[in-house]
Amino acid sequence: MSAEQNSTIAQRLSIGTYLSKALLPAFKASDSKQWLSVPICAKAWPEYTDLQRQPGERCLRQVERTDTYKFVVLVQNYLQSSAANAYMVNEAMVWEEESPRLRLPSKDLVLYDDTDIEFLSRIDNEELFVTVVQDYVLRTVSEALRIIEGQPLDSRMVAALQFRKYSHLCPAHHARWDILAMRGTMSHPFPFFVFVVPPWEFGIQDFTELTSAQQFLNNELGRPSSAAHKLWAVIHDTCRRRGRFFVVTNYTRWAFGEFSPDDSAVFITAAFEAPILEFDGKDKATQALGCNVVEMLAFWTAWALSQQT
Repeated sequence: MSAEQNSTIAQRLSIGTYLSKALLPAFKASDSKQWLSVPICAKAWPEYTDLQRQPGERCLRQVERTDTYKFVVLVQNYLQSSAANAYMVNEAMVWEEESPRLRLPSKDLVLYDDTDIEFLSRIDNEELFVTVVQDYVLRTVSEALRIIEGQPLDSRMVAALQFRKYSHLCPAHHARWDILAMRGTMSHPFPFFVFVVPPWEFGIQDFTELTSAQQFLNNELGRPSSAAHKLWAVIHDTCRRRGRFFVVTNYTRWAFGEFSPDDSAVFITAAFEAPILEFDGKDKATQALGCNVVEMLAFWTAWALSQQT
């Protein structure tokens, strides 16, 4: 194979190229019910006595919106400096995206086989939904970071990149949320949290309320009423003294957040729409920002991990 051919393959198979074309797979129930038809506003959540607190117990007072342009520039700079120079080829020039560790489809590069399609056609409960997020989306991001960092599969860093379930950190009867996280160090126990709510339990308006600039001055988080406020209570209680960086998702939308050092304020992006690959092979167009949700997730995870030191 000529040097020119090698160069062409390397450019085609950079992790940057893969991530830029990555899509989240659509899924449905075995009775063909479409789960990704997100309501404007989801049904009311239970009262959750487990979330009730006395005035002043929760220290979060303010939510500020992260500037979208500045956030996108940070993502693009990271991708250009790191992902663009990491190639998904091994010594034998075998396509790395054929690896089972990269689970997301990538337009014109990676398609699903019958096994994936069959599994994604039988998502009949919330546990299987969380499996889609964990095994397809987050595992892909972990593998992308491994490739970017040039780490062998048996390295300690690779073990630290794995997302595990930690919903016991903020339990409630009939909880609408699940919590996934990476384990960190003694000084930073959980560098990064992912709060997952099914799309049918957290609608478009709910997400808008969650990510809006707002203040909590009258014990709104002590006795939260709306789904968004209840989720903020969950996020606060989980992250408090454990970790500052997090993501909130209902699968179709993703928002990226960070607590201030004293946990009294949080900075969160808008809810960005994820690119979805439908069963018919068509993909749903999203806002033209210059980067997609998968790229944002890779950046935010890497940024959170870099803050441990």
